[in-house]
Amino acid sequence: MTTLALDNSVVSDLVAGMNYPGEFLDTFPRDTNVVLPSIVWFEAMVPAFRSGDGRTVRETQSVLGNLPLLDFSREEANETAEIRAGLLDRGEPIGAPDVLIAGTARADGAAVVTNNAKDFNRVPDLEVHDLIDDRRAETGSDQ
Repeated sequence: MTTLALDNSVVSDLVAGMNYPGEFLDTFPRDTNVVLPSIVWFEAMVPAFRSGDGRTVRETQSVLGNLPLLDFSREEANETAEIRAGLLDRGEPIGAPDVLIAGTARADGAAVVTNNAKDFNRVPDLEVHDLIDDRRAETGSDQ
């Protein structure tokens, strides 16, 4: 069974009511697991709380609340540390949130769904779905 871990670049658009994330997810079999790494929940909730508007917090939680969370435990921490060490050794570090998401996804056998594949594509043995490339292919656009 396929598991797809959503990155915050996709989640923020989902929360904003954009249709393309749902349209992409609809291309997968119905038994596909769509999950949120716990770091993505954190990333999504920060701007909601910063808005100072309880309605924004509730709306964000409502949109994301039915998605199972992938927790960041010892296994995910070890996977993330291995990824980070390898990237540093190659002189190709990526930002902390992305390496945490990559480590969580890889430890749990999930593919990452993102609008920012550049950094995730540096991670060995991580399946990445780049929605920017997918949308370009559909429209024939280079932008």
